[in-house]
Amino acid sequence: MVVHPTKPVLYVGVRPEFRVIAYTIGADGCLTEAGQAALPGSPTHLSTDHAGNALFTAFYHDGLISVTPLDAQGSPQDVSQVISGLDGCHSTNISNDDSLLFAPALKQDRVCAFRWSHEHQLTEPASAEIATVAGAGPAIWRFIRRPVCLSGE
Repeated sequence: MVVHPTKPVLYVGVRPEFRVIAYTIGADGCLTEAGQAALPGSPTHLSTDHAGNALFTAFYHDGLISVTPLDAQGSPQDVSQVISGLDGCHSTNISNDDSLLFAPALKQDRVCAFRWSHEHQLTEPASAEIATVAGAGPAIWRFIRRPVCLSGE
């Protein structure tokens, strides 16, 4: 689950019919379904860019990440991009300046980095991964001002 960065919208990844459901959060805390979109696999982790233009999803068992555009109200649209080859992808984590998305691939002991463009597409930068110690199992990447925290399993 993740909350939109600027709107009262909650996103929930669901199974077994793989999709994301958006709920508006009322002033009283009640949730009202506001839209949904199909996902290409079993969702593990959801995040958004800081502008609230896109939802990123990690798929641990499928080894994928996806990009789901969000409309002006924050409703999810059809998936616009899927990137595979990320065995055990545990999370999707956008940099503080919205320029890079980091995707830890737990089963490959690496963190993959993708540029997030103004056209709302992910592309691999020249140095596209950070290797970790064998068996580290990188899982969650967090930005805390300047330092970065990476936890493993």
